[in-house]
Amino acid sequence: SPARVEPMQSVRTTRGNRVRLECKASARPPPRISWYKDGKPVADIALRRFRVQNFRRRSVLVIRHARSEDSASYECRAQGAVGPPAIASANVSVLPPVTAAPDDATTLGSPCPMPDPSSYCLNGGTCLFFEIVQEQACKCPEGFNGQRCENKDISNRSSMSHSYTCKLGLSITYYC
Repeated sequence: SPARVEPMQSVRTTRGNRVRLECKASARPPPRISWYKDGKPVADIALRRFRVQNFRRRSVLVIRHARSEDSASYECRAQGAVGPPAIASANVSVLPPVTAAPDDATTLGSPCPMPDPSSYCLNGGTCLFFEIVQEQACKCPEGFNGQRCENKDISNRSSMSHSYTCKLGLSITYYC
């Protein structure tokens, strides 16, 4: 009988990960399955990172330690005893690793998302929203402190004059 293949899932991964593509095919007798990368036979690619495992009615292509040059369209072609080959394809996208570097908005806060941010902070304080804790806080001018810059700082230590005060929950206040 002519060969049939099930659709394959496209894969997005980061560099260095393992990619596994599975091709399930059916025909009587069992079909011969071959793999192609951008139209070229994978068997011709002399890379140890590519491994093909053939079973009776399925074939698995494994790419170890994926690289950006492995990003391509991959095809599984199943050839039955009669008829044209059945083809399933999947795109593989290998992305650079994600680095978790905080951006300035996360670290320093962004302007408060309210109609009049200047009304929240007192005594000339600047309202900032800290995304990471989902809290707004005030950057108090020199000589003031507190959640909303409501307190006159009698000690007026210059090292503390630009600290932020965040309130977490009902009663815990901390410098953030």
